[in-house]
Amino acid sequence: MTYFTLDTDGKTPIELPEGVYPDNETDHKIARDVLPNGKVVSTIFLTLDHNHIGGEPILFETMVFPTIENFTDLDGDRYTSHELAIAGHSRLVKEHS
Repeated sequence: MTYFTLDTDGKTPIELPEGVYPDNETDHKIARDVLPNGKVVSTIFLTLDHNHIGGEPILFETMVFPTIENFTDLDGDRYTSHELAIAGHSRLVKEHS
């Protein structure tokens, strides 16, 4: 497993040396919106590479939930960069508003 942390800019992933795990104090939230219809769109930094077939690490994820209390996912997507994650978050906010 390959773990990552974010650089001090809060956007650039840095691969951690083997055997080093991310600091639990790291803030993983990238964006979060509660929509007028009650749905929640949340984008986070995953820390662990979710690309299981090789290639660029997939380190960001957006999920859409029915309400702030219900974490049954309605939709979602994963990304390889902070910029793609922000764009994907905006897209899912528009789609679910």
